[in-house]
Amino acid sequence: MTQTEQTAVNRARSQASDAMQKLREYESLADRKLSEYKALNTLEEQTGVKKTRTSAVCAVLFFLVFFDFGAQFIVNLVGFVYPAYRSLKALESPSIRDDEKWLTYWVVFGFANVIEYFRDTLTAIVPFYDLVKLSILLWLYLPFTNGADEVYKQAIQPAFQMLTTGRVKQSGNGPNVQSSKSATLQD
Repeated sequence: MTQTEQTAVNRARSQASDAMQKLREYESLADRKLSEYKALNTLEEQTGVKKTRTSAVCAVLFFLVFFDFGAQFIVNLVGFVYPAYRSLKALESPSIRDDEKWLTYWVVFGFANVIEYFRDTLTAIVPFYDLVKLSILLWLYLPFTNGADEVYKQAIQPAFQMLTTGRVKQSGNGPNVQSSKSATLQD
């Protein structure tokens, strides 16, 4: 390598090193600012993913969905990938509470997909439909919201009880599960 080439390589390495240092400074600043939000701190604790990276991914997803660059695919991917991963982890754990949580999510998710048959009508009525759907899906499964439990208890469970028994129970305690994973299946 010639002296000129070596100088150019060293300059490029120095510039890359400076850029990485600047990026780390920006990430540190962003981390301090994002630490003001309890939800992001909780999400970081529960997932082990830095809040700056989570926020960056969310910003990119928001941009893509907002400007309709593959919005329907991205929203469906977000509604499937993380819940599928957590469902598989739940199946491997001894706790039944996580099984119940993710089964409830999938029931609500399936119900929402049936409603989405009317997507063309919904997109005409609801501005930024994919952005709204993305927000709802996140609300359904994020650990600090557990929206799927609310939708199940307030809408799906009473409708199911009305269809199967002709009346609605007043308990509203959520799904009934047996006390251990090894309990026999009834259906």
